[in-house]
Amino acid sequence: MIIHSNVKELLPFSDLKNIYVVADFDKTITSGNSATSWSILASSNLVPSSYIKERDELYKYYRPIEVDEKKKRLLADLPVA
Repeated sequence: MIIHSNVKELLPFSDLKNIYVVADFDKTITSGNSATSWSILASSNLVPSSYIKERDELYKYYRPIEVDEKKKRLLADLPVA
């Protein structure tokens, strides 16, 4: 298992064998206006301000792509490996 060194620093109290990550990139397990894991972390005191800054930059770049219907259709046509 590969564990980024920041995880050990941010979660020194945890047993890293019992950490689970739930990612819902395409909102198949969430619905409507539910908060994303990204927004929950950004609004908490659990992550450094550098995370929030980088998260905001990535959001501004990728969000328009995610909601662009033409690009969604093009991506849907890509072959799956």
